[in-house]
Amino acid sequence: MARPCGGDEAKLMAAILDSTLPSHTEPISVRAVISDSDLYALHRAALESYGVVLLEGGPGARRSDLSRKRYLFLEQYRIRLTLLRGTPWSDLDCDQLLRRLPCAKSATKCLSGGMACGVQLPLSDWATPA
Repeated sequence: MARPCGGDEAKLMAAILDSTLPSHTEPISVRAVISDSDLYALHRAALESYGVVLLEGGPGARRSDLSRKRYLFLEQYRIRLTLLRGTPWSDLDCDQLLRRLPCAKSATKCLSGGMACGVQLPLSDWATPA
């Protein structure tokens, strides 16, 4: 699937989406979790703790139903500390790069019990339906 951008921002998104979350069996990529309903149901708490949240787009509690998700929210501070740790991206201003992506907008969302600043993107641009 062709991504809607080029340059460093595309490389950064690839690094985030190809990063892995710990699992009981084997590490699983962020891309796989945001693209598969069963994986999302199993790993959404871990995904959020790493700074990646899927949003419906309206107010209220988040549901675990992947089919209702419309946006991908990335909280760059947690992502740099977790998913990008040990990479060249961990020392850069990822927020600035992420805001260059088409349809990206700065947002503040509740994340793991606190408010977090990050970038909100259309999920359809990044998730690959199973």
